[in-house]
Amino acid sequence: WVGAEVYATAGAEEKHEFLRKLGVKRITSTRDGAKFEEDMKKFLKEDGIDGVDVVLNSLSHDDYIPRSLAVLKKGGRFMEIGKRGIWSHEQMFKARPDIMYEKIAADTMMEKEAWRYNGYLKRLLGRAGSGALRPINVHLFDGLERGVAALQFLQRANNIGKVVISQQSRMLC
Repeated sequence: WVGAEVYATAGAEEKHEFLRKLGVKRITSTRDGAKFEEDMKKFLKEDGIDGVDVVLNSLSHDDYIPRSLAVLKKGGRFMEIGKRGIWSHEQMFKARPDIMYEKIAADTMMEKEAWRYNGYLKRLLGRAGSGALRPINVHLFDGLERGVAALQFLQRANNIGKVVISQQSRMLC
């Protein structure tokens, strides 16, 4: 974790257990904003700190954005990786002018800033090659005819990691 103390969110108990196995000690809910808020206040009090330095956010439902802002330290960083229901820079500045807010969109970066995206990928490959990063879980569905099953699996939120639909190449080489 590069020296960071991680406070994580997850829905299902299996996902909490997965995070615990990774060494995460502080885990709260992605499904209940009030529980998230209550747990975070308790965690921060137990840890004797007044807030977190960075929020890496993808949750916009149930007031998770303002609830997360409430635990972000003055001068902190709020990094948004969600796509729907996210705040504009103007909204964030109005709520918390003291923080740095950035929206991270890897898909847009691939298209518009390929040089930056390639740089990130090279750093990731180097860290993976050195053993500093482990591969994430992959749930593989073989063949396009398994696409519906893959989407149903995603809909049930059973996945930890990525869901991949593979299709054999038709390029006879």
